[in-house]
Amino acid sequence: MSLSGNTPADGGRRPRSRFADAIVRGRRLVVLLTLALTVAAVPGALRLRVNADFVTYRSADNPVVRAYHYVARVFGGNETGVVLLTAPDVYRPDVVALIDSLTSAYESIDGVAYATSLANTLEFSATAWGIEVGRLIRRHAIPTAPGELDALRQRVGALFGRLDDVDQLYLRVKASF
Repeated sequence: MSLSGNTPADGGRRPRSRFADAIVRGRRLVVLLTLALTVAAVPGALRLRVNADFVTYRSADNPVVRAYHYVARVFGGNETGVVLLTAPDVYRPDVVALIDSLTSAYESIDGVAYATSLANTLEFSATAWGIEVGRLIRRHAIPTAPGELDALRQRVGALFGRLDDVDQLYLRVKASF
């Protein structure tokens, strides 16, 4: 009975209640139809694949896609995460310090096997006793004097050649997937 005292002709039942009653009355049919639809959907569900490759969703001339392909050619592999730092001059003390701190931070993340950058790259040098292997930049000894930074630039050039026409530095982080 409604608050106004008027009773609808259908005995006070709302349309949703009639629908629910129909479902309950035909519950066996509803269950059979649900099972049939589920079975029919299984082949399609088995063919579903997750595509996490963002490159397939962008055009090939997109700058991000071009940079991604360039880094893949340089470092290779899909199990590599790469952080690209761009600066007008990557051989400034503040940029080299940032690279060092980012490399240390990435090395400390669970699941990252190792991080490689200018900050921890190994350098091979000829000495009077043979070959000496050491870090390109000594740990926590960031070069700050202009002469030290120029020497670092020359040593990087000797190791890797010119990386690109644009001064860019690549920090490679390899994660264990």
